[in-house]
Amino acid sequence: MLGGFAAFWTNDMSDDLNWLSAREMARRFAKGELSPVDVLEATLTQLRKVDPVLNAVCLLDEPQGRRMAKESAERWRSGSPLGPLDGVPIAIKDSAHVAGWPFRFGSRATATTPSVEDTPAVARLREAGPYSSARQRLPNSAGRASHTGR
Repeated sequence: MLGGFAAFWTNDMSDDLNWLSAREMARRFAKGELSPVDVLEATLTQLRKVDPVLNAVCLLDEPQGRRMAKESAERWRSGSPLGPLDGVPIAIKDSAHVAGWPFRFGSRATATTPSVEDTPAVARLREAGPYSSARQRLPNSAGRASHTGR
């Protein structure tokens, strides 16, 4: 399995937008050398390549991601980013409410009704400007599992 997985990363990682730090993205956004839209497209391309093997994403909202990336790009162009994370793509675990997305908590047995509001952490992230178009998968009912600390 590792051999097939390693084949995903055959590019020179130093030039790949998917390997830039948030700080480097923000630096390039501020200089106009890079757009959040470019980063989103690179992220989506990589996700399409690796997620069939990783199975890490349980929800992908490309229209929302594209809308948020365009809004962020405009803020950077006008010199008014929301903060240093504006335009940085993130994924949110399926253990946090995101307005408009179902809260499944890693289970197909939960309701598919969209959440009406963000959890406080997601709300603070939105204020700082990173955008999310993906929800990360959890094990079934992950929060109910016991943990021994070992």
